[in-house]
Amino acid sequence: MTFTAAPQTSQVAFPVSADEMAISVVLVEKIVKQQQLLKQQQGLISTQNQELG
Repeated sequence: MTFTAAPQTSQVAFPVSADEMAISVVLVEKIVKQQQLLKQQQGLISTQNQELG
């Protein structure tokens, strides 16, 4: 009985390089921070509008 090594699945599971993955993670973090800042600004604007009204 012979045993063959299991095929390497890393290429299939992650078809992008580690550098590309790291860049993607950084971009997603930046997008999330921008969305958080936008929500804060919208909250401030609505608060100011309520004070003016």
